[in-house]
Amino acid sequence: MKFLCGALGLLMLVPARMPACAQGRSEGLGGVAGLKVESYLQLRYTNDTAMGDYGSLRRAKAMITWDPGARLRFYGQLLYKSGNRATNDGRLWVQELWVRYRLGSGFLSLGQLKPPFGMERFTSDAALDTIDRSQPTDHLIPNGGLPRSFARDIGILWEGGERIPGLTLALGIFKGDGALSEPYSGNGPLIAGRAVYRWRLSGANWLQFGAAGATRRDRDIDFSGALPGTKPWGTDHFRGRDTRWGVEGAANVGRWRIRSEYLSVGLSGSGQNHDLTATGWYAQATCVLSRRCEIVGKYEALDPNTRVVDRNDIGWTTLGVNWFLHGNREKIQADYIFKQARGNGGWDRTLLVQYQHYL
Repeated sequence: MKFLCGALGLLMLVPARMPACAQGRSEGLGGVAGLKVESYLQLRYTNDTAMGDYGSLRRAKAMITWDPGARLRFYGQLLYKSGNRATNDGRLWVQELWVRYRLGSGFLSLGQLKPPFGMERFTSDAALDTIDRSQPTDHLIPNGGLPRSFARDIGILWEGGERIPGLTLALGIFKGDGALSEPYSGNGPLIAGRAVYRWRLSGANWLQFGAAGATRRDRDIDFSGALPGTKPWGTDHFRGRDTRWGVEGAANVGRWRIRSEYLSVGLSGSGQNHDLTATGWYAQATCVLSRRCEIVGKYEALDPNTRVVDRNDIGWTTLGVNWFLHGNREKIQADYIFKQARGNGGWDRTLLVQYQHYL
C-alpha cells in the first residue's frame, strides 16, 4: 500500500537508531554541534458513511533544527502523506524553511512559516487532543484551503517576549501567495498579528485569552476550497481584499483542558467578485483520566457564506479517547465524529483511529 511505502521511505530518510533522532537531543548529529533531527509518522484508519473505509499515511514528518550560536536558529520541515484521498497526497513537501535571530527578549524570523493567526493552528499535529484540527481552523485562517500551502507563506515574522508579564505578541508581513509550491502570484502583502495574555493561577493552572487579525490585497487567488459552495460568488478567482479576525480562550485547570475560538473572514470583492462573510467556531474540553488515558469532546460549526443557508453550513460533534504509550511520542487516538449539514435531517458519521510514533 502507498502509505506503508511512504512510511518505509521516511525510515530510510531519517534512521531511527540515531540518538539525536530518537530522543530529540541537541548534542550534535554527525559531528555538527547544535544539530537536531526528529521525525514522526501517523498511520490512520478511516470509516466514513459517505466515503467508506480506508487506511492512509496521514503524515510522515522530518524536522531539522540547527543552532549554530546562542541567537541563531535554522529550521526545516518535510512532509509526506499518502492514501488520504487528497490532491496533495503522494509528494514530498517542504512545509517550513526559515532562519530565526534572537533580538532581546524576542525573535525575528525570515522564510516560509505560519502567519500568526489562530490558536489551534499553532498546536502541533503531534500534540492535538483530537486527531484533526477543527473545520473553522482549516478553512478560515490565512491560506486555509490552499492545498499546497499547508497554512504557510513567505515572509518576515517578529515575535515579542514577555516584556509585560504574561503578554506575548507576534506581527508578520508576508508575500500573500501562500507557500512557494502554490501557483499564485501578485497577491499581498498579507499582514497578520496575534496578541495573547496568560494569567498564571495556582500550581500548573492557567487562563489565557487572545485575539488575532489579518488582511491582504487579492489580485487573483482561489478561496473556493476554503469556502465550499461559494464559486458562484467568484471566490475561485477572487479579486479584492480578505480581512480576518479571531478571538480565543484557553484554560488548564486541574484535570481539564479547555479550548475555544471564534473566527471570521470578510471578502470585499472588486469587479465581478461579490462581498462575502464566513464565520466559524469551536469549543473543546479534554479530561485527563490518568497518565495513560484522556477523553475529549468538541463541537464545531462553520458557515462559509452567511448570506445564504445551505448544506455547506455544518455542525460537527467529536467524541474521542487518547491512549498514551510513551506520551505524545507514541500514542493511539480514536475519534467518533457526528456530522450534520444545514437542511440535512440525518447525520453522517466518521470513525478515525490513528497511531502516532516518533522515529
